[in-house]
Order: sequence, then structure tokens, then C-alpha cells
Amino acid sequence: MGETTRMKSQIKPTIENKDRPNRAAIYVRISRDRVGAGLGVERQEDDCRVLAKQMGLEVVRVLVDNDISAYSGKKRPGYMELLRMIQSGEIDTVIAYHTDRLHRRLRDLLDYTDVVEKAGTKTITVKAGDIDLSTSQGITFAQLSGVIAESFVRTNTEKLQRAKLQAAQSGLYRGGQRPFGWDDGAMVVRESEAAIVREMTERFIAGDSWRTIGRILNERGVKTTHGKMWNAVKVRNVTIRPRNTGLLDHNGLAQYEAQWEAIIDRETWSQLQTAIEVSRSLHTQRGPGRRYLLKGFAFCGLCGNELNIYSGHRDMKGIYIPSFGCRSDDEERGKIGCGGVRRAVAPLDDLVIESVLYRLETDELAKLIDAGEGEAPRLRVLLNERRSQGIRLQEVLTLYSRGDLDFVEYSSAKTQAQSRLDELDNQISSISRHSVLSSIPLGVTLREAWDAGDLEWRRQLVALVVDRVVVLRRDPHAPRSRYKQWIFNPSDVRIEWRA
Repeated sequence: MGETTRMKSQIKPTIENKDRPNRAAIYVRISRDRVGAGLGVERQEDDCRVLAKQMGLEVVRVLVDNDISAYSGKKRPGYMELLRMIQSGEIDTVIAYHTDRLHRRLRDLLDYTDVVEKAGTKTITVKAGDIDLSTSQGITFAQLSGVIAESFVRTNTEKLQRAKLQAAQSGLYRGGQRPFGWDDGAMVVRESEAAIVREMTERFIAGDSWRTIGRILNERGVKTTHGKMWNAVKVRNVTIRPRNTGLLDHNGLAQYEAQWEAIIDRETWSQLQTAIEVSRSLHTQRGPGRRYLLKGFAFCGLCGNELNIYSGHRDMKGIYIPSFGCRSDDEERGKIGCGGVRRAVAPLDDLVIESVLYRLETDELAKLIDAGEGEAPRLRVLLNERRSQGIRLQEVLTLYSRGDLDFVEYSSAKTQAQSRLDELDNQISSISRHSVLSSIPLGVTLREAWDAGDLEWRRQLVALVVDRVVVLRRDPHAPRSRYKQWIFNPSDVRIEWRA
């Protein structure tokens, strides 16, 4: 649907006033402003003002859409306001540099024709003259102009796409901003930045999160190509580029050997893909965007329900103290738990942290490191099988939706496929948990690494040895116990260890 059609239901035209002065609105637009200076639209406006003066028109408004294509279908705020002014009767004439500044698509031109014909608004241009849309000849001319403009854009787009494909197949740089890690021209490696790309890759393979890597770079004063600070998204986008390993990606459909220098080798690239799959698997199981260390690990000791986070009560300073609690009811699932357990987050976290670090600082740590060595080939096999199993599960749903499977067949096939998928997830999780240990630098103690690590890394470390944390109901008749600075009884918590 064109932009004009969307406006029709929003604005009611007013009755034309024949005695009003001839008021005009100038509309200027440029598809691409490479430097952001707006010089193209300024030149258009200057020429339009000259034309307005020659025609004796009063310019009451200048509407601008800078760096916005009229062919892409994206919303043009200036154009939408122009349509509103036409339909409300605020202007008598539209002035543009050329008809293609107003429209590049025939469908939008046809809608525009309907609006100005009803309102009696005249359209004049610097380069194409007057467009009298009140006559069949004027409408025909406008439509022909629209067809030519749309054909011109389509032809240029096809040429550009062919040129980009040819450049991709030749392994040549196709233009754009300078990629981090290469000099201008993007063919020669800039070693000072390439070393950073290698470091980001190696850190993620070792178990660091994108967020942690960004924080480390910011602390060292490393800047992006634009001189900005890093965040998780920027680190990820730079690290996962196929161009880092000498591959040119064409619209996500194909990859070609590039002619520029590679920053990382193919073996490292393969290890990175494995690490990405592992990270995705871990996040799927424990959930993304966690704010609390033990969310997903803590369970009710009475009914087995996973504990939720509650705001809790206020301390003496008026600050809410979060707590874990068993939720009894859910709006969608109904009865889900007993609601009989609640415990403050802080002392529970501290108890589990101390228990985990104590366990890992014993011989357990060496055993886990030994258990994780040499598992990379097996992990890749499992990840490939998991991808294939995911596709099979989707195929089962597709066959059922098409009527090729009845419900009994669908239910049986889905159960089998999902069961194997869950089994693979458990195996992948068992192997991949060990990678968190390899990110601890030499000479750094486990407690120092814990203090410096982010929440995601800490959760992975907990998952290495903890299966679940069971919170038992407090005995109301038992004497109050103190654990460090809290009123808290450690015996009310049972940690179920993986090993």
C-alpha cells in the first residue's frame, strides 16, 4: 500500500476556499546523502524558491526528506506531511525540483493523483514544468513519467546487484566503510587492529562473553573504526565476519574466496563457529538475559518447582531486597507450585559461591580440566547432529500441518525427535561446560577470576559443577541461625552436585 493510501483514513479534506492566497509548499528529497550535510536538498530548495518567486507564489512551508529513497517504500515524514497539507487545504501548489523527487513508484503516483485531484492542488517542478492533474492529458503524462522513473530505478538496481555479484565472485572489496582490521581500501591488513580481532576471537573461543571482551577493550582504551567504545554487539559483529578468514559473504547466500589478506586461519574460524554453537546451546538451556546468578538453578524443596525472583521487603534504608520464592499459580499454566518456600537472594548466592569455589579449589578442578581436554572433535560431531535433528523436528511439524501425518503419527514422531534433541543438548552441555575453565589466565587464582568475571561467565562456572540448588522450608520452631551478616541457616539449602 502506498504512503498516500495510508493517509486517506487519517485526514479529512476541508472545503476549498477560493478566496485564499496562492500558497505553496516546497518538497525536496535526496535518496543518499553520503556526507550528511544536506547540500543536495539545499540546492533543490534554492531552485524551487526561484521558481516560486517567478510564479508569484507564497512559500508557506518547506518539507524535507533527506537521505530517504522514494522507491524503497520506507516512510517519508516530509512527504506524509505534504499529503496532510494538501488534504487539509492548507496549500494550493506543490513545488518540487523534478517529479522523481516526489515519486519513484507508480503506485504512489496514482495515489498522489487522487489526492491532488480532489483537493484541486497544482503541482509544478523546476525541471519538468507544470503537471496538470485535473486533465486526462496531464494524468497520462504524470503516469508515463512515473513508469519511466520506476523503470530507471529498477534498471539501476539490477545493474548494481550484478556488479556486486561480479565483485563478490572475483573476491574484490565492494566498497563501504573501512572494516576494522584493514587499511583504507580493505585489502591490506592493519596489524595493530588485526591483533585485536585475533584476541577477540581467541577470547570468545576460550569462554569469554562478547560483553566481557568489550569491557576489556574499553578498559585498555581500544576504539572502534569510528573512534567509539565497544559493546557486546560491536564485538560480536566484528568477530563473526567471514572476511576475517578471507571469505567474501554475498547477501548471506554464498561465500567466495577473497583477494584480501586474512586475519585468522580456517582452523581458528572453525573453532569460533563451534564456540558460537556452544554458547547458543548454553543460553537455550539456562535462558538469555539473566540478572541473577542462581535463576534457573534454584528449586523448591517441597514441590520441585523452579523458584522465581520477587522484589521482597525493604531494608532499613528503604531498598528492596530481592528474594527467591516458589510461585503457586501462573495465569496461563494454572497451578505450578506450592508457594511454601521463600529465601533472600544475597545469602543464598554467597553460600553457593563459597561452596562452588571451595569445591573447585580442591582436586576437583584438575579432574574437570582433564575431562574437558580432547573433546573438541566430539563436540563438533554432536553440534552437527543437533542441527540435523532440529531440521527433522521442523519437518515433522511441516508434514503434520500439510495433512501428511495424522495426530497420532505426528505426536509419536515429535516425541522421538524431541527426545533425541534433548539427549544431544545434555551431551553438548556436559562437554561445553569445561570450556569456561580455559579462559582463566595463567597466574590468576580461581577467586580472582571469579571477582573479575561477568555474570554469564560465573553462571557457566556454577553450571560446571552444580545441577540444582534445592531450598528447603524453614523449621518455624528451629532457633534463628546467623550466616555471616545474614539471619540465614545454611542447612536449609541442599546443593546437588554434578560431580
